[in-house]
Amino acid sequence: MKLLIPTTFATGLSCLCSMALAAEGATPSAEAFEKVRAILEQNCLECHNPKKNKGKLRLNTHELTLKGGESGEVLVAGKPDESELLQRVMLAPDDDDLMPPLSEKSDREPLTVDQIAILKSWIEAGAPWPGGVTLAARPRPGVTEDPNVPDPDLAKLEVYPKSVTLETAADFHRVVVIGNYKDATARNVTEWAKFSLANPELASLEGSLLKPGTDGETILTIEFRGQKAEIPVTVKDAALPRPVSFQLDVMPILTSAGCNTGSCHGSARGQDGFMLSLF
Repeated sequence: MKLLIPTTFATGLSCLCSMALAAEGATPSAEAFEKVRAILEQNCLECHNPKKNKGKLRLNTHELTLKGGESGEVLVAGKPDESELLQRVMLAPDDDDLMPPLSEKSDREPLTVDQIAILKSWIEAGAPWPGGVTLAARPRPGVTEDPNVPDPDLAKLEVYPKSVTLETAADFHRVVVIGNYKDATARNVTEWAKFSLANPELASLEGSLLKPGTDGETILTIEFRGQKAEIPVTVKDAALPRPVSFQLDVMPILTSAGCNTGSCHGSARGQDGFMLSLF
């Protein structure tokens, strides 16, 4: 069933960016939709969610987005040139109708050429939306990166620390990925980098966070926009609990009990000669 959708907006849609929707029953590529989802959640859901539905438009579910807002439905599926949503994000930065709206008080930026191309392709394909998916606003980085697309300006990746050692069952470690560019600039690209372990049984990955699995040594591979880096990962005593630490375990208890206050063991002399200020 084709959707016949008007191409005009009420001025009340003050935070709307380009988007599109498919008829029920579509089975899109999950990877393709995730790119669209990131754009919508980082640029649209801040103003079009259950608590703040500007223009009476909510974009958090398939059904509500199809319903539209004060001006009715907001998309001509399969026809990007007739979709006002796409036209709005393509306006000049100084145009009052640009979406998402810009202001000196906001850190928003116009959508990038790559983001607009992703949305346009999605609309051309009928703008499918997987069943049961609910969107939620999330922080918007300066850009939305696709780690699989090579960047000719990216010279190399640096990973910190240079190696990771996990000891005991409770240990964990997070790595940071820095992209070094040919113009001598550097930036943190950890959020968009792809992480993989040569032996996933030795440790688990939650984004850039490593946790121990079983004892052994493996390699963590980091890939981002055509560049790759590797660091060694060593896991020791993965089945053992962490030893009791005075700083991590005992001091919090003494602090919560008020033992290190100035009138007690936290004073210069320490009550009865016991000075917690020394630890």
